[in-house]
Amino acid sequence: MYVDKIATQIGVLYDSALAFNGTLSQFKENGSSSIDNELLKYLQPDHQDASLLNAII
Repeated sequence: MYVDKIATQIGVLYDSALAFNGTLSQFKENGSSSIDNELLKYLQPDHQDASLLNAII
């Protein structure tokens, strides 16, 4: 993903609220190599399937 290469700050909006605001390394604190998987934690979708994000991104 290109975000990994260019982003220094990440912001995630969920339900009209800022769910996360911080650095890329803070966003991936648990060692996940995939931004998609971390994003799913904040968006709380019904289906925990990162492939669904491809349609959004």
